[in-house]
Amino acid sequence: MPPMNHRRSSNSKRISKNNRRAEYYYKIRYFKIQIMYYPYFIAYILIGLIASIMVFWWALSSGQFRDQQRARYLPLHGDEDTAPMPASKLSRLEFYGLFLLALVGIVTSAGVLVLALYTRH
Repeated sequence: MPPMNHRRSSNSKRISKNNRRAEYYYKIRYFKIQIMYYPYFIAYILIGLIASIMVFWWALSSGQFRDQQRARYLPLHGDEDTAPMPASKLSRLEFYGLFLLALVGIVTSAGVLVLALYTRH
């Protein structure tokens, strides 16, 4: 076996130390990138959960689930004899408001996606 070269030994220690440092910085950067994305997903989940709880609470308090016997036969009975009501100004405003709200949500989601894909860290 050839004798161990002292220089070679210190060089290999330096390389392994640099590798460990590079791995450490990579892990920190990866962790920061992960932390950057999680709040958006958690916010979507919380907003959806809060909205669904509010709608369910409204349905319970306004009696939407009271008459189950009548509700089971509603799809079988047609209301062909009633004429459709013309849309009121309030219902049109509600429609446009909901459309605008959905559009803002889609544009915001697209903006987050574009920023996530095209920004460099």
